[in-house]
Amino acid sequence: MYLPECVISFSGAPNWATILIAAVLILLGLYVGVYGGSGSYLALYANGFLSVSTICTIITWNAEPFEGYSQRAALYLSVWTMTGFSGGLIFGFTPYYGHIIANSLYGLFFGFEFLALASGGLFNTVASRTLFLIPFITIPLALSYFHPKYVLSVMSGLAGAFILLLGLDLFLQQGLLIGIAAFATLSEVGADAASNYIFDFPKQIMISSSLLLGLVAAVFQYRYALQIFGKTKGASSACI
Repeated sequence: MYLPECVISFSGAPNWATILIAAVLILLGLYVGVYGGSGSYLALYANGFLSVSTICTIITWNAEPFEGYSQRAALYLSVWTMTGFSGGLIFGFTPYYGHIIANSLYGLFFGFEFLALASGGLFNTVASRTLFLIPFITIPLALSYFHPKYVLSVMSGLAGAFILLLGLDLFLQQGLLIGIAAFATLSEVGADAASNYIFDFPKQIMISSSLLLGLVAAVFQYRYALQIFGKTKGASSACI
């Protein structure tokens, strides 16, 4: 079956791949935002799908040669789906390490959300954006060593709302996802693409709503985590 070289359509009527990816992001964003830190097998699978598929897609994106991949659309869809499904299974067998990886990835999402708060991004070079994102990755990573489930309950609440927003943006076509893709590009091409990002009124409403919903979801999940896992490290270690 022929797949168009453009994986996602950002203008006009969305193609079938855009609708599929948008639907998956919306559903995963809703679930992760509310139950991502619950510790259930379904939550582990959702966290694994999002974490591994996102990491592998970013690596594939940055490794793409200037002339592009052969069968580009099929490759990206295959990488995103196959690594996502595999990641969900891996997280189910290694929940502790899965929590740590998910916390770091959700911290990266949170950092991207702050980068998007200004036209062209808060920082206009690849190096400055990378330095800005490092604490968003390393702080949840360090905290995960002590209380991975509590950190995950907060980070999944914050990131789930943003993942939901990215899915909605594929239908609303406001250009938010294009900006995030540019911020994730570790080359000067990404810096040039990010310079075209405009933080206009629709994006202001979208991101402010995402931050507010994320905060509410994080508080809800943290209180939920206390009820399930207890308040002490010893009680938390008995259930994973």
